Amino acid sequence: MFFPILLGVLSASLAYGLKSWHKKQRKAPTLRNLRRFLAQLPPPPACLGQAGESAVEEWLSRLLQKRFVQVQTQYPVAGPQSRRERVDIDLGEGQLGIEIKMAEMLRKGNERNRFLGQIELYRQRRYGEGQLLVILFGPAALAQEPSVQEVLQILANKKVGWHFIPAS
Repeated sequence: MFFPILLGVLSASLAYGLKSWHKKQRKAPTLRNLRRFLAQLPPPPACLGQAGESAVEEWLSRLLQKRFVQVQTQYPVAGPQSRRERVDIDLGEGQLGIEIKMAEMLRKGNERNRFLGQIELYRQRRYGEGQLLVILFGPAALAQEPSVQEVLQILANKKVGWHFIPAS
C-alpha cells in the first residue's frame, strides 16, 4: 500500500521538476534574445510565400513559444479594453512587441503610411524605445526596393528594430 503512494508522489515531483526546468530553459523576452533567435530561424515553409500575415504570425508564434515565455498573438496595445489596436505578437505581457508586415504591401503609399502610423501608436501606447520589432516578410529582392528602404530608415530613426525574413 505504501509503495504505490510513494511512486505516485515521486512521479508527480519528477513531472513538476521537469516542467520547472523546461520553463527556465526558455528565455526572457529581450530585444537582444529575440535578435539572436531570429538570426537562427529556420527557413520558412514554401507555402508561406503565398500566404498572408496571419499565416506568418501563426508560424512565427509557434517557434517563439518554444524559446520565450508568455507569447501571445493579437495582444491589445492600449489595454484589455482595446479592441482595434493589437500588436501581432507580444512577448512577456508588454515587454516586447512584434509587428509583422508583408514587404509587398509597403510598395503602396497609403499602406506604407498607415503602417508607419500604426508603429508610432504602438510606441506611444505600450512599447517604448527598444521594445518593438518589425518583421518584414517577402521575397528577398523586395528588401532592396526604395519604398522598403525608406520604411527601414524611418524605423531606424524611430529606434524601432526590424528583421527581414525572406520567403522561400
